[in-house]
Amino acid sequence: MHTLKHRTLALIMSLIMILSCFAGMTFSVGAYNIYGEYNTYTEYTSGDYKFKVLKEDRTLSITEYIGSSTDVVIPSSIVGMTVTEIAWGAFEENDKIISVTIPNTVCTIGDYVFEECKLLKTVIIPSGVTKIGYAVFRDCLNLESADIPDSVTTLGKSVFSGCVHLKTVKLSKNITQIPYGFFSGCKSLTSIEIPSGVVTIGESSFSGCEKIIDIAIPNTVTTIEGYAFSGCSALKSITIPESVTVIDEDIFGYISRYDKPNFVIKGAKGSVAEEFANSNGISFCDMYCKHENAEIRGGTEPTCTTPGQTGTKYCPTCKMTLSESEEIPALGHTEEKIPAKPAACTEKGLTEGVKCAVCGEILTEQKEIPELGHYFENGKCTRCSEDDPSYKLTLNSDSKLTLSEDKAMV
Repeated sequence: MHTLKHRTLALIMSLIMILSCFAGMTFSVGAYNIYGEYNTYTEYTSGDYKFKVLKEDRTLSITEYIGSSTDVVIPSSIVGMTVTEIAWGAFEENDKIISVTIPNTVCTIGDYVFEECKLLKTVIIPSGVTKIGYAVFRDCLNLESADIPDSVTTLGKSVFSGCVHLKTVKLSKNITQIPYGFFSGCKSLTSIEIPSGVVTIGESSFSGCEKIIDIAIPNTVTTIEGYAFSGCSALKSITIPESVTVIDEDIFGYISRYDKPNFVIKGAKGSVAEEFANSNGISFCDMYCKHENAEIRGGTEPTCTTPGQTGTKYCPTCKMTLSESEEIPALGHTEEKIPAKPAACTEKGLTEGVKCAVCGEILTEQKEIPELGHYFENGKCTRCSEDDPSYKLTLNSDSKLTLSEDKAMV
């Protein structure tokens, strides 16, 4: 009996020693640890994803994508827990993915998540996402379009910086700023609608957007920070409302009317926008001018072969070019037939020709038809009835006057 107690005690002590060796360690059975639950400080793996459990609500944050698919559809749940976050750099520098679909359970897209995914072309961001972090799509060289849903209220800096093929973007209506470097270097972006509700246009937010021609700033904006539009080489006009009270000196970099003679700032008379334009040698246009005295300058009419020009529409009241001259295509010729002239016995003829009824240019030359010559029979030309000069009267054996039977072709 005593021996049995010792053996039982020894066994218990051994078990305690064994368990103490594994204290603090987590083992996965599939994705579960030996306690049948997840802690919030360990990174787990399930299929193509690594993840962590978020505190409080026990939802998941995807920390890394380890799959090899080119078209990724992120699951809404993993091991029975809802995916609500894509964490810092989860897809960063992935050189395979072309498209990504994010589930509508995700609320937060963390910093650098898709940075330098150079083949990434399309991303579907669902309604439900409220925050997009810093440089999320920076240097995604093939990204062509993006739609940021109205559920998004917070944007990080440099989100689309360096996306050189980005052409179209729809922004959330519920953001209050365009952050620093947001579209910096988006060389293919041709236009952007800044939502009403935006208060601040951040530093370098549109710098290097080489194809944007016109920008209209909504009347909720109060501040435009430095270099916001620097390097926008195609920019012809920008509308700055009276709500804007702060414009940094170098929002366009260093330009003047001598660098961009057709560039104009549109704003209200007596506004900060007008003061800025005058201080920086930039043309200013009263945004409320009705252009009633607008005139056309330099227009030309097209001809059959030469294009014309509509002329530049210019308002001398506000000194603004309203529209640039555009080419009017050449009219082309209006064909008219030149009648043919038949050849005669002694006169040459002409084939049918074609000329332009407007400018008279010969389009198809007439060709010469040789004269026909006479065809005499019984002293007369059968075509024109002209007498045959070689026709003679002769006496027969009975001393009677007769006509010669000669036929001649002259």
